[in-house]
Amino acid sequence: MLADKLPSREMILAELEYRATHRIESFYPETGPLRRENYPKHMGFFEAGARHNERLFLGGNRVGKSEGVGAYECVLHLTGKYPAWWRGRRFGHPVAVWAAGKDAKTTRDILQLALLGSGPQFGTGMIPADLILGTTPKPGVPEGVETIYVRHISGGRSEVQLKSYDAGVESFYGTKKHVCWLDEECEPGIYSEVLVRTLSTVPGEPNGIVIATLTPLWGMTALVRDFLEAPKDGPKYFTQCTWDQAPHLSPAAREELWKSIPSYQRDARTRGIPQLGSGRHLQICRRGYPRQPVPDSRFLATLLWALTSAGIKPRPSGAPAIPKPA
Repeated sequence: MLADKLPSREMILAELEYRATHRIESFYPETGPLRRENYPKHMGFFEAGARHNERLFLGGNRVGKSEGVGAYECVLHLTGKYPAWWRGRRFGHPVAVWAAGKDAKTTRDILQLALLGSGPQFGTGMIPADLILGTTPKPGVPEGVETIYVRHISGGRSEVQLKSYDAGVESFYGTKKHVCWLDEECEPGIYSEVLVRTLSTVPGEPNGIVIATLTPLWGMTALVRDFLEAPKDGPKYFTQCTWDQAPHLSPAAREELWKSIPSYQRDARTRGIPQLGSGRHLQICRRGYPRQPVPDSRFLATLLWALTSAGIKPRPSGAPAIPKPA
């Protein structure tokens, strides 16, 4: 009878529970609309880890850079359970990982959520629930986690420490790390410290890796430029991912998001192109030319004199008065 072939209620609930607590297994399947061949930027980024120690994923919002790239790869290294198709970097032992975000709150709301899922019963994030050995609380951050302990396939224990840029560069001093994941851009000093933590001091031992995932809202910063101008055969690698290369974003979702994004941020938020300006007066067109003519020197001199005379921009003490233009 047909009823004999249908799964029981208990079997259905058990399957739903397994899927909810093993979400990583649903990413990048072999078939279906979200199959991995439809994510060439993500696959290329993972594969580049076998050749490059520093990688930058420049992506628009909602393309999966935090969860589908940063958290996904970190969890593979933490557990040692690599899928059969994986061509990127592999570690054959438990690893020590840093995962860092802009501040303590965003680290909790983005990175912690991606790795652990919602609390207080963690296990619906990228780390399978049955591999979470324990967590420690983050002082001063309600419901925040500082360290996550993860069971490695070898039987050992990996750990990931959640950090934030607002704690300052001093908080990134420490011992060697195998993997460092930076979600969104940090200041150069922090990046340098993070990179140093991945360098090996043992002859013959490979360096660790740095993974940076960000939307380039700060523009063409020194960090972004270093990656974009780096030689292809060097330690640095970058890729850019647009909305068109994220098949999980439906046309309706893209249209809704597009309407909510200021025009000067659309290249950065949809295509991963470094933002060149902001606001009405700093807006720059794609070819790099100002939208408005640059005022001549006489106009600028008159404006400066008027502002100074009105006390809007007082001159330094002892400085001579600015003469009124003829």
